[in-house]
This record gives sequence, structure tokens and C-alpha cells, in this order.
Amino acid sequence: EISTRDWSSDVCSSDLALNVIFSFLVAFFLWRLARLDYPEKISCNILLVIFFFPPTYFFLSGYPDVLFVLLAVLGLYAARNNKWFWAGIFSAMITITKPYGVFILAAIGLEYFQANNWNLKAAFRKTDWLYLCFPALAFGSFVYFNYVNFHDPLAFFNTQKSWGRQLGNPLESLFIEAKTHIFSGNILSGDHFPYLVYLMSFVFSIFAGIASWKYVRKTYLA
Repeated sequence: EISTRDWSSDVCSSDLALNVIFSFLVAFFLWRLARLDYPEKISCNILLVIFFFPPTYFFLSGYPDVLFVLLAVLGLYAARNNKWFWAGIFSAMITITKPYGVFILAAIGLEYFQANNWNLKAAFRKTDWLYLCFPALAFGSFVYFNYVNFHDPLAFFNTQKSWGRQLGNPLESLFIEAKTHIFSGNILSGDHFPYLVYLMSFVFSIFAGIASWKYVRKTYLA
């Protein structure tokens, strides 16, 4: 007889093994993607930034973040190589991994029209644009699944409110968290330390976005 503890341990070990594999795949295909635009040194720096970015520790947790990143990279890599069927497949898979992954359709769509020199007639004359509908179909199917099983098409979103997760002003959230963690104890210990990681990540993201605006392919920023 297998105890609950043993089963949980096996699941955690499997998650860790899969996430390690996914992390290596992210590194490999992100390198290939970066090399389409940048020399080797800059491509190496991109990998360093990604894997030393504080929230990257989620890559080795039981969360699907590393799979989400991997599918995003694969989708963009396929699009950059005009493999639109696979771009659609990976985009659909990322939508299933996390519903808001459907927004990758913006980047993939821009890549498609850019590949056709922004000629709308030429773009729609081909059938490749149909593959770009895959993520929308995946999202629609997931919404329908929620409606049939939970009588709420946005159940995946509404249930987040149980954990206090909902749309709001990010700056307001940062201020509230700052009051809770900075002024209520030692930020370098206990439950307060993760906030420091989140705050550093937020500041770094803003800085990186501004610094790289001129150098990053605009479809990636979509």
C-alpha cells in the first residue's frame, strides 16, 4: 500500500524531472531563436538574463511556467521559420497550458503578416493563416468545457478570487505589499523575503523593457 506521503513525493520528483528537461529545451530553442537576430555573445547574454531572472525559480517547481515559456519559444521559433502549422499547434498548446497564453496570437499574427510584407491580400490568399486560428479554438474549447462542467465559462478566472487573485492596479498591489512586508518585519527573513524577489523582478522588468526597446524584435514585445 502506497501512503499519501509517498505518492506526493513521487509526483514532486516527476515534476522536478520534467521541469529540468523543459528548462534545457528552453535554453536550446531560445538560443536558436536568439541566433536568428543576434550574434553569439548577445545570445549567450540573453540566456544568462533568462535563467538568472529571480522568478525563474518557478522553473523547478510544480507550476507549468517552464512549459509555458517553452511553448512560447517554440511557437515564435516556428513562426520565424515560416512553419505556420507548428506555430499554430504550439500556440494552441500554450493556450491550454494557461488560458491567457491565447495572447501569443498577437505575436504570431504579426510575424505572419510581416513574413508576407504586410500585404493583406497576399497573406489571406494562402491557407496558412487558418493555422493561426488554433489558439483561439483552443481557448474557445476550454471556455466551453468550463461552461459544460461548472456552468461558468470563466470558471478558471473566477475561482482565482478565492485566493485573492483578481484584476487590479499593479502599483496599488505593490504599495499594499510594501506596507505588509517592509514595515511589518525583517524583509530578509520568513514570509517577507519572497516580496523582495517580486519587487526586484518588477523593477528589473521595467528597466529591461526600456533598455531593450530599440533592440528587441517588436513582435516579441506584443
